[in-house]
Amino acid sequence: MTTTCAVSEARTEQQQASLSRLAAYRTAVASAAQTAQVQALQFVRARPAEAALRGVALLVLAAQALLRWLACSKLSVHWDEFNFLRIVHAAHRGEAIARFQSLHARLFFWLPYLDWNEVDQIVLARQVMCLLNIAALAALAAAGGDRRQATRWRERAEELDPTEPRLRRLETVSGSPAPGTSPAALAAPRSPAGRAP
Repeated sequence: MTTTCAVSEARTEQQQASLSRLAAYRTAVASAAQTAQVQALQFVRARPAEAALRGVALLVLAAQALLRWLACSKLSVHWDEFNFLRIVHAAHRGEAIARFQSLHARLFFWLPYLDWNEVDQIVLARQVMCLLNIAALAALAAAGGDRRQATRWRERAEELDPTEPRLRRLETVSGSPAPGTSPAALAAPRSPAGRAP
């Protein structure tokens, strides 16, 4: 009887410890969410036009992602997708595959283990690719643009050829100074044809 009571008390202590860890986790998540909400509100108050534009862009991207997800199962399956699936199955069987086809064959190594027909496997592979595409877009959105790096690349391009017409388009989009007016471009020696030697 005492062993049963001791085991029961040990289980109760474990349950209480697990409940206290769960409560601490919930508190940490709630405080992190509150901090993120406060930071978002500060950003919106500091730059309302930029925040609105970013919100519209995120809505458009979300709508596009949703439409692509729905289209995964609605679009007809073409021969190239069957060919890719054939290569995945060939790699699974241990057959030699072309060097440039090995990436997707290794990425989808798990498809032959499913007991589905080929069309369902292709639809699932489409959905996985859609999720990977969304993850890549989210990573790019989270990283944001690095204006300093872009400026350095533009200045390097100006050093090579300050009359490059694509630099003018880049300056209009980025709001940077006209080509040839940056310190790197002004310091570069020019040949008579207008190009750096």
